[in-house]
Amino acid sequence: MLIYACFSSLRNTLTIIFNIPIALVGSTTFLLISGFPLSVPALVGFIAVFGIAVQNGMVMVSYINKLRKEGMELEQAVITGASVRLRAELLSALIGSISLIPFIVSSGTGAEIEKPLAIVVVGGLVTRPIKIVILPMVYEWVERAAARRAERKAGGAALEQTEIYRLVESVRRHGRTVPMCVGLWLDSFARTSVPA
Repeated sequence: MLIYACFSSLRNTLTIIFNIPIALVGSTTFLLISGFPLSVPALVGFIAVFGIAVQNGMVMVSYINKLRKEGMELEQAVITGASVRLRAELLSALIGSISLIPFIVSSGTGAEIEKPLAIVVVGGLVTRPIKIVILPMVYEWVERAAARRAERKAGGAALEQTEIYRLVESVRRHGRTVPMCVGLWLDSFARTSVPA
């Protein structure tokens, strides 16, 4: 809801939320490899990873939207946005992972709480470079699909207006009855809308 309030676009909101399953894959894989069970500290780690994934997605999508508003084409905006954000994503993932290594290797008091949380967060951070590749592709795919749908809708409306104009002209010129003209219009519309 808050993401939609920020972007006022369902497409952008769903694109950002698509980041969460990718983060979930990395965190779950690391948790399974380490052999720790799903516990409350691990769930807290998942919540942190989801927050990081959503935040990074919002920054990326808002930057791409900004480039498009400045007049850049969709493909170029996606490539530029991904390449500009790549260095920041890699550095933040690296620094976050390195800072949590002491928690992963600790064996003192409280290690049973710290280790699952740190493992889950590191798993989510390690998959961040994958998200920086996948998120722009998903963004471009969704925006292209929306543009194609809008073009089809605009083309259909223009075709319908043209057919209605022809119908009105036919009635005015030939004095045909309305039911006959509607039948002719439906017939011509069916012929033009069915591909050869």
